[in-house]
Amino acid sequence: MGKSINVHEACVITTDDKGNLSMVGKAKEALTTLKKNKVSVCILLCDNKKEDVEKFLNDNNVPFASLSTKEETDKDGNTKHVDPPKADVTIMPSSKVITLRDDWQWCLDDIAQRLWGEKKKENPKSEQQRMDDSMADYIRWATPKKKEPENASGPSLG
Repeated sequence: MGKSINVHEACVITTDDKGNLSMVGKAKEALTTLKKNKVSVCILLCDNKKEDVEKFLNDNNVPFASLSTKEETDKDGNTKHVDPPKADVTIMPSSKVITLRDDWQWCLDDIAQRLWGEKKKENPKSEQQRMDDSMADYIRWATPKKKEPENASGPSLG
């Protein structure tokens, strides 16, 4: 079975304020290279009409295997939700995705920045200060917590 990727429409096309479609820089070349290497590309549509995008891509000789929308209407006029096809990789614009990098702390920082704005800049620390702070954290984390005695004056006889 071949390789497949899903690509968010914002990674392939843009729409100007008059509704005209245009290509994102080097998207056509990238999709052409993927097709040459037998990678099936499904473009995930969110904001644009399937017919408009299909015509635009075909008119501009942009290769793609399929277009997928969030909803489709059957021949009886009923609308149903459609899941995107399964893929080996999904390409999304960075403005719509936060990536888990190494650990959740980075992810939470990115979420806070995206939702509440720029995070406050800290005064830069010297390399020595960062090392000292890290060592203090490691020691604090590694030091076993002392248990409090249940009754410091001895067992109750009462």
